Amino acid sequence: MKFPVFLVALFLVFALPSPGRSGVFDWFSSKSPEDVITAALQRAMNENKQNLFKAFHPVGTATRVEVHEVKIYWRNNRPSKNLNEMLGYDIRFTLYWRGPLTSDGFTKVVMRFDNESKRWVQSQILATNGVTNEQAGEAAADFLKGLLEGQ
Repeated sequence: MKFPVFLVALFLVFALPSPGRSGVFDWFSSKSPEDVITAALQRAMNENKQNLFKAFHPVGTATRVEVHEVKIYWRNNRPSKNLNEMLGYDIRFTLYWRGPLTSDGFTKVVMRFDNESKRWVQSQILATNGVTNEQAGEAAADFLKGLLEGQ
């Protein structure tokens, strides 16, 4: 599965300090790391919902994203304010969309971010009421196979 690179970049933008704004990990004294990451990803995913949609579906229009849960994995299972101690996290979310055949589409997904490699390393569609990119590719391959066998 091809992972949306923009999520990594946006997470790093929110995590690192910039002039006039402290970084995400400076906020840990007032908010939990999960709450901070959830808020940053919620904002980033909604701003880029169509690109996220394209990672999972061939046709349609994303309407919104709802982040349900962020679960952080820490080195030695000890939460820390030090970003280097975070091994990674899982995010569970639902992407809502409209398509040519489905007016109230949804796709529920779990994705894993590996902090050591700074990459999205896994994604799994938990449920959807639409056609996925993988299904569309399989249908196209079956169609072509049928054409070739018919000759």
